[in-house]
Amino acid sequence: MTLGSLLDTTRTTTGEIVGRVASLAQAERLEECLGLTPAQQRRLWQLASPVAAPSANELLAGETSVFAGRNSLQVFSRFEKLFARDGRAIVGCNRHALSPLLGPGYFTVRDENSPELEFDYSRVPAEAPAGWPAIRGNTGVLARPVYGDLLDKVVWISPDVLVGAAFRGGSPLGSYFVLVRKM
Repeated sequence: MTLGSLLDTTRTTTGEIVGRVASLAQAERLEECLGLTPAQQRRLWQLASPVAAPSANELLAGETSVFAGRNSLQVFSRFEKLFARDGRAIVGCNRHALSPLLGPGYFTVRDENSPELEFDYSRVPAEAPAGWPAIRGNTGVLARPVYGDLLDKVVWISPDVLVGAAFRGGSPLGSYFVLVRKM
């Protein structure tokens, strides 16, 4: 049974999802997680959201980490999220086909007072980590509809897989995504 078929079954438990993801080799994990449909991503979020999250520090494997991602949008659904330490904070940005137009969508990771991690696009770092795209605010004409006032709430499925939901102004957007650590 694949991760997708487990998510299509209404009786599937969080434990079964966690077990399936843990049993997969890296290539299979990437394939199954990034192959999830929008409905399966939503279901994964619903199953995972009650689970307490490890700290934001778990995002980093060394100085930086890259996660492959897929969101529930109809087009331009594949992307990557990069993470690095900026002083005491962990920051991130997005890499995707529209990055040259929209910008990298910088954010700061928050994990205080919440069972979820939060990727806060209103808190852009002052300086880009070495080798990353130049800092661009998320308020430009093209960037604002995508990143303006965006807050992603993210929970762990396993040490290498996260699922998230997008919020704007405290309201859910009905948009979900899955992230898989690239080795």
